[in-house]
Amino acid sequence: MDNKYDKMAAAALIVSALAVDEASTPVPCQVSGVVAVLSDRAAFDACSGRVEFPSLGPEHRRGLFTHECTGRSCRSGILADGAFTYGGGRAMSVLGNKLEVGKTLELGKTLEIDTETITLEDGSQRKRPVMVMSLLGDKTSSKDPAPHPLAYLDEEGYGDPMNGFDKGHIIARQFIGTAADVNGNIVPLDPTFNRSGLWKKLELELYDQVKKGQKILMQVGIEYLGTSPLIPSGLVVSARDQISLSQCTFSGIGLKRVRFTPPEIAPVQMSETDLRSEYGDDLYNYIISLEAWFNDPRNIDQKTYDISRQPFLAGVRCGPFGVPRPYQCLDFAFALVGSNAVKTYCGSKLKIVNGLTFHQRQRALIQLVNRMRNSGWLVSDDPKDPQKGHLTVGAGADAGHVDHVHPKAQAGANAFSNARLISRKHNETTKDTQKTVDTDVVMKS
Repeated sequence: MDNKYDKMAAAALIVSALAVDEASTPVPCQVSGVVAVLSDRAAFDACSGRVEFPSLGPEHRRGLFTHECTGRSCRSGILADGAFTYGGGRAMSVLGNKLEVGKTLELGKTLEIDTETITLEDGSQRKRPVMVMSLLGDKTSSKDPAPHPLAYLDEEGYGDPMNGFDKGHIIARQFIGTAADVNGNIVPLDPTFNRSGLWKKLELELYDQVKKGQKILMQVGIEYLGTSPLIPSGLVVSARDQISLSQCTFSGIGLKRVRFTPPEIAPVQMSETDLRSEYGDDLYNYIISLEAWFNDPRNIDQKTYDISRQPFLAGVRCGPFGVPRPYQCLDFAFALVGSNAVKTYCGSKLKIVNGLTFHQRQRALIQLVNRMRNSGWLVSDDPKDPQKGHLTVGAGADAGHVDHVHPKAQAGANAFSNARLISRKHNETTKDTQKTVDTDVVMKS
C-alpha cells in the first residue's frame, strides 16, 4: 500500500465488546464498547459513531466513517447489511457484540502488534514494533527468559548483543501471560526504567486496576526519535476502561497519549559470564586464542606487520601503514582458510568494500573484543577522546561509535583493520582530516 491512508487502514485492529454486560448495564446501543483502533492514528466507537484522530492530518479525514449506528447494525452511504468498507476495500462487520476485521482481541490472551521495516546504514533491513495493543487480564507472570527484541534480530535471525539493556516487555506478562513473550512485544529498555522506574510503576498501577475488575484496553505507540533506530526514545501510552469508557490514570494523569521517556543507559560492565551468554562460548574462546596468537611476537611482529598488504585486502583502503589497527586480528581470522567462530558470527553476507558502513555484526564483534580487553567495559580506542571513562551503547554523547580510520567519505573500507571505537561526541566533532597517527589508538594486548 502506497499512501498513508491505506497504510492506516491496513493496520486496523479490533477490540472485542467483552467490556459490556448487556444484561446488567444500561447502554445506549447494543454494540457499546466495540472499538476499532487504527494504529495510533484513529479510533472508531461503534456505539457513538465517533472517530477520534489524535495524530491524523485533516487531509486524510475527508469522507471517513460517515455513518450511524442503530442497535446491532451500522448504515451510511458506504455501509450495507451491517458492514462498511474503508480505504483498502476491506470490510468491517458488526456481528453480535463484535466488530470484526481479521481477528478480535481476547481479554488477557492476545495482543496486536504493528511493525515497520527500516534500512540500517549498512544496507541491511530490520523490523521494529511501532504499536502494541492488548486487553489486559490478570495472568501468572512467567520467570522464563524473555525473547530477543524484534529490532535486534537481523535478516538471518541472529540477535544483537543486549549490552546491558533489558529485554523489556511493552505489554507485561502479568496481563497476558506467555502471549507476551513474542519478539514484537520486546524492546531494549534501560534496566532501572524497566524494573523499578516509571515503566514498572505504570504496570503496577494498571495491574491494581485490572484486579479491581476494570477491563483495560492498553495501546502503546513506540517512538524512535533518538540516534539509534533500534532503541525506543519514547513509549506513548493510552489506556481506557472498556466498561466505563473512561480513561485510566497513572499518578492522577489521564492515560491518553502520555509519553514515557526511557533514560539514557549508563555505562555497563559485562562479566565474562555475561559476554559468554551474549556471544556464545565458541566465539569467546576463539577470540582469546586469536588475541594470544596474534599478539605473540614469535608469530607476528606488530611493528612491521602490515595486514593491508595481504592479498585478501588488496585494494582495500585501511589508512596509512603505521596507524595502529586495534581490530586487525579480526581481519586475520576472516581471511583464514576454512571456517572459524569469527566467520560464523559475521555470516555469509558480509563483504569488505571501500566506502561501506560497518555491518551491525561487525560492530557487535568489535564491542566484544573491546570489552574483553577492558575488563568488561567499553573504552574509547583514542586516548585523546574528550569522553573520558567508560562508554555506553545508548544514543548520548558517551555512546560508543565504530569509526572509520580511513574516512568512509574518502572510500575508507569497512574492514576490521579500518575500525576504531570512539565516543559519539568525538566521532561527530573530529574532522576526517584530523585523523593522524598520534590521535589514533595504541595496540592493546
